[in-house]
Amino acid sequence: MLWTGLLIGGVLTLAFMFLFGIKRSATHVVMVMGLSGFIAFTVLLIHQLDSPFGEMLGTGPDAFTRYFG
Repeated sequence: MLWTGLLIGGVLTLAFMFLFGIKRSATHVVMVMGLSGFIAFTVLLIHQLDSPFGEMLGTGPDAFTRYFG
């Protein structure tokens, strides 16, 4: 449910950017690209913090078990 809310919120936020009546198209493109990059970075950060010990970019639990175990 959290991921669905994040993705729908990101899409709605980007869609909201098109409601502004900016006459210069280059300025609008830069704004949308910056916002979409920020949303993508935030979603990736949440994904990494959600599962730190798994998948491709995760770390192993060896250091933690050596220190705390």
